[in-house]
Amino acid sequence: MYEYDAKVIRVIDGDTIELELTKCFNVEIDFGFYIKETQQILKSTRQHFRLAGINTPEIYGVSLEEKLKGLAAKDELTRLCAIGKLKAITLKPDKYGRWLAELFVELENGVKLNINQKLIETGFAIAYMTSNT
Repeated sequence: MYEYDAKVIRVIDGDTIELELTKCFNVEIDFGFYIKETQQILKSTRQHFRLAGINTPEIYGVSLEEKLKGLAAKDELTRLCAIGKLKAITLKPDKYGRWLAELFVELENGVKLNINQKLIETGFAIAYMTSNT
């Protein structure tokens, strides 16, 4: 389980998102002669994530009613990701090999909002237990 600064590349649907994750590493370089220097290195990567513990209606290949609910969930996820600084906590892959993540947005008042939980609370998603078996 790791925490990253995150930037949305695209929201695929209400429970799937592509993120650019960034992590800062401190590297100590020893030049010898008792001279050491610490440098910060930023590394980033892009990855698709399934939001852990939730399920939203499907957008493709389903009834019009479900498609509309799925599009509403996608719009809400997009809105929530845009209201503050985004953080992602990455978890293990699910049984289909998709990486799972919990998303948090840090609001101006310092409160961290759990986006996964907020989607459930507002009725855009239902709780869903994933398994790695």
